[in-house]
Amino acid sequence: LTVITFTGCKKEEQSHNMFIHFNTSGGYHIESITFEGPTQVVAPITPKKTGYIFEGWFLDEAFLNSFDFENTVIEETTTLHAKWREQTTDFNRTFKILSIGNSFSEDTHWHLWQVAKSYGIDVDEIIVANMYIGGAPLSTHRLYMENDAAVYRYEKYTGPIRTDTPNYKLSDAIKDEDWDVITFQESSNFSGQSQQIGDTVTVLASWAKRESTNPNVQVAWHMTWAYQQNSTHPGFANYDHNQLTMFQRIIDVTHEKIFSNEHINFVIPTEVAIQNARTSFLGDTLTMDGHHLSNPKGRYIGSLTVFKAITGFDISPEIITYAPNGITASDKMVIFEAVNKAFEYPFRITNSIFPS
Repeated sequence: LTVITFTGCKKEEQSHNMFIHFNTSGGYHIESITFEGPTQVVAPITPKKTGYIFEGWFLDEAFLNSFDFENTVIEETTTLHAKWREQTTDFNRTFKILSIGNSFSEDTHWHLWQVAKSYGIDVDEIIVANMYIGGAPLSTHRLYMENDAAVYRYEKYTGPIRTDTPNYKLSDAIKDEDWDVITFQESSNFSGQSQQIGDTVTVLASWAKRESTNPNVQVAWHMTWAYQQNSTHPGFANYDHNQLTMFQRIIDVTHEKIFSNEHINFVIPTEVAIQNARTSFLGDTLTMDGHHLSNPKGRYIGSLTVFKAITGFDISPEIITYAPNGITASDKMVIFEAVNKAFEYPFRITNSIFPS
């Protein structure tokens, strides 16, 4: 059995006479993969199609048989078909986001409401919320969802100042607003360990779509970031105390568990934006304690990345004029570069043109 990890594969040799084709049905082209014997393939990066939302890979054009990347061995030429649904949400008019996470999702919400306001979205239609349990992995969210436990702190922005409500249930939060997007993430120390995720992401994402009051809701995966190189977080031992090892393992898990999941509509590449910025004169200084994002720079990067991932809008310092206190004009050049490059060259590090 050969396992092929998709990294933009090109056809190899003429002797390879079996193929895996990706029919994106009008979306961005994905190169076919060639293989010789029984093969298991890792899912490619989620394709894009203007005006549409990706809903998974299927073996048939009727979209009756979804393709299981994790458990399927391919033994003959196969075509996988991308399923799409029309994007009906106008993010110029509504921006209602619920994250189910921990302090890492909290970090990226810090400036998100003000970023959306600065873009020009009606302030009455901007709602940013987080269901918070410190350090919670996906498995904890699944347990509390199944037991309907009132254990969360519901952190909600309907303006620049957050309000917190204790002892909140997921079942209440998901129906509190007609959410446009619901996000999930793994706890940072487990974010590069695929075995930790298991089928829990599927259980939670399908629950979110089933229980949401908005039939057009999207579910997104939020990538946590690699720790600062001198971090003393105990979970850093999972990655040999090496930032780039942690970075790559988070990328690998995204390929193995997220791109292949039909319930996840898109990925928020915060990890990539943070790592891009670390190659600039900002250096490896974007956390306050080795793992939580620093304020204002790290959290500003996080908020801009979430905003762009959700809306797909072009962003620049001229378009989004809001910047938190402590961000200089030079900082903004680096920060917007890092965020935009995370989408232009996804899931890899792009060195800054503003080095130290």
